[in-house]
Amino acid sequence: MRKNIIYIKNNILALIICILWWFPVTYFGYWTAPVGTDYFRAIKIPFIGLLFIFIIIKKVNSVNWRVLLFLLIAFIASLDSSDMEYSVVKFLILAVTLSVFSPLVSSMNARIIRASIWQNLCWSAVFVALLSIIWWLANLPVPILYAKEGFPGITSHAMLLGPVAGIGSIFLLSKAFSENKYWLTTLAILCYIVSFASASRAAIAGTTIGFCLILMVGLNRGKILSLVRLIFPLISIFVFLILVFPEEKLFFDFLKVDDLRNKGFSHSRKQLWEERMTEFREKPIVGVGIGMSFGYENALSKGFGEKFTGTVEPGSAYLVVLSMTGLLGAISFIILIGYEMLSLRKYWEFIEFKRKHEIIGIGSLLFVHAIAEGWIFSPGNVLCLFFWLWLGIVRDSSDVVRLNMNHLKTLKIRL
Repeated sequence: MRKNIIYIKNNILALIICILWWFPVTYFGYWTAPVGTDYFRAIKIPFIGLLFIFIIIKKVNSVNWRVLLFLLIAFIASLDSSDMEYSVVKFLILAVTLSVFSPLVSSMNARIIRASIWQNLCWSAVFVALLSIIWWLANLPVPILYAKEGFPGITSHAMLLGPVAGIGSIFLLSKAFSENKYWLTTLAILCYIVSFASASRAAIAGTTIGFCLILMVGLNRGKILSLVRLIFPLISIFVFLILVFPEEKLFFDFLKVDDLRNKGFSHSRKQLWEERMTEFREKPIVGVGIGMSFGYENALSKGFGEKFTGTVEPGSAYLVVLSMTGLLGAISFIILIGYEMLSLRKYWEFIEFKRKHEIIGIGSLLFVHAIAEGWIFSPGNVLCLFFWLWLGIVRDSSDVVRLNMNHLKTLKIRL
């Protein structure tokens, strides 16, 4: 009990973040969906602002000009949008979020806060995935309002549960490898099954690639025995499922095999991608502005008017960057990601082993999933938080190695 109290005390800010972002999209908070997320946003944004103040109270090592450039272009795009007021508000919410989660600010406080939030967000993804299995076994109700194809678990939508369960799965697998806790592979596989049951093809592909990359990194270190220990829980779970669910149909119903078979190789995002490209052609230099799209215009035409505060499905994070911020925004985004990847490669050998797994596994999932889902400019979406926080963790990992190397050089000079 005492350990739990100490943990809560040390991670109170991160736990508040988890509650604010997870509650509205679970079964326990889905009743907020019909009225939008205004009530939660009213708490989220000021809280992130307080976090930013806490980060800059102490010494700031540096400010990332690449993030600033990206935000500047996004701001110009919003000023030039067809609905400047709406777009600028959306931009400001995004900018406040990036001030804490992205690598905008490098400092000791920033690294501590981001590491704490990252750890707790990943554990909360595990919790959501495993609780979804218990929810299904207990035959408890799901948010009917959003239950369509796939298994939504305790979340508002199967397309959200898929990548979330995938993140939880990869996080557990990385801990199993790095901390030699191979019993965690059982939970990792269960989370993977939940991701599969969501029937999200992008999530399944991203999770599978993340799994494979982590196994490759582990095997490169000569951990052949580790692979055997990973396979054993897989076989155990398979046998368990066969025994508990002797009727094959029940197990396959949970996996939503029919939903995946019906989807097949159909291009369900084709129209959304065409819309993003049309928007890009209309304003190819700076884009249509943050939050602006045909989906937003359709919402207005249906009577939402100025009260519209929800989100629309843009279809691809990459095309969102291109359509909303134009060529300038896309180039600055590539520069931002590319620089962090080059820096990561430079210091890769000295980065903590567990962190390597999390970076390569969860990063690959997010980049693959971003092909089919456009959450990158949606701060209310937990996947948006995961992406920008992942980028912040990448920056922090490189900074820690660089600072340690500089410190050692200083000590050698003094000696």
